[in-house]
Amino acid sequence: MGFALNFTAPPAGSGLGAITPGSTWYFQFWYRDPLGGGPAFNLSDGMMATFCP
Repeated sequence: MGFALNFTAPPAGSGLGAITPGSTWYFQFWYRDPLGGGPAFNLSDGMMATFCP
């Protein structure tokens, strides 16, 4: 699966959070799950993305 990314638009293209070609970023989604019982939140599986030029 692919997703077009505009490297010139903030925050991806500026500051300490700049996405650079060849960099690898890790993502995980935190979400509320009120019907799941327990602490009422959950975490997704982790995802690794390497950005190509």
